[in-house]
Amino acid sequence: MITSNTIIVQRQVISTTYASLPTSGLTLGDLGYATDRQVLYRWNGSSWDAITISSRHGAKAAIGTASDYPESSLYQADDEGLLYMVVTGAWVQIVFMPSLPLWLVGSAIAMAANTERVTNSTSLVKVKEIQIASGGTIRTSFDLKTDYATHAATGRIYKNGVAFGTTRSTGSLTYVTYTEGLAFATGDLVQLYYAIENATHNAYTRNFRLLADRLHLHQVNTD
Repeated sequence: MITSNTIIVQRQVISTTYASLPTSGLTLGDLGYATDRQVLYRWNGSSWDAITISSRHGAKAAIGTASDYPESSLYQADDEGLLYMVVTGAWVQIVFMPSLPLWLVGSAIAMAANTERVTNSTSLVKVKEIQIASGGTIRTSFDLKTDYATHAATGRIYKNGVAFGTTRSTGSLTYVTYTEGLAFATGDLVQLYYAIENATHNAYTRNFRLLADRLHLHQVNTD
């Protein structure tokens, strides 16, 4: 008959932020869980060794310093719809979240509001608006012209009712196309505002578009 004896050695498990994990009064094999990093560590007799990776999500701004996390740790940036991994001590984008549109700056039309509009307002007014289902860097594009060369037409991209893009002005009697890469979050309203310098004349716009590297969704024409 074989007799097996099992000796269970008690080890302490400490749960706190990484900076608060103790470095004294410990025994080899003690465990420490860093609540801020969501990583489990083992005391090796002189320092803490990570025995799990971190897997977290939130706004990109809260991703943290890559060197604070074990190799291959993951972070889902909810506002971008992107997944990052620690690779050789740096955060590297590894994949787009599969349930969200893939916003990669390019020239393919993903969403469009093409109808020509006209205004004689001398204050910027909203003319077009597209709500996006996923965030990321989006290339916006629109055409702009005036009907009188010395009275410029002005256009600008807004985000959720707040001026966001570069102010564009032209005295051209034929359409000029303006494009700009801008960062948006999931659910944001991408808006186009325009105006004319003098109310006796008109500003025209058309082809308000969101461009990507490929059509990740069917094209949507909003007006």
